[in-house]
Amino acid sequence: MEKKYTIGKVSFSQEMPDASKLWLERLVERILLRELDVDVSTEAKLINYSTKKLGGKNEE
Repeated sequence: MEKKYTIGKVSFSQEMPDASKLWLERLVERILLRELDVDVSTEAKLINYSTKKLGGKNEE
């Protein structure tokens, strides 16, 4: 199967509100997890682990 790639641009600023910074981190995390091509349960465990690592913050 041939993969189709897309290019996107994201701007980042140190002055971003914490909620925006967290959203950007989650976006990058999910993009990377999709590229790993792991099963859904493993992906869910990794996302759950990273959310707990931040003290349970999940402001989506």
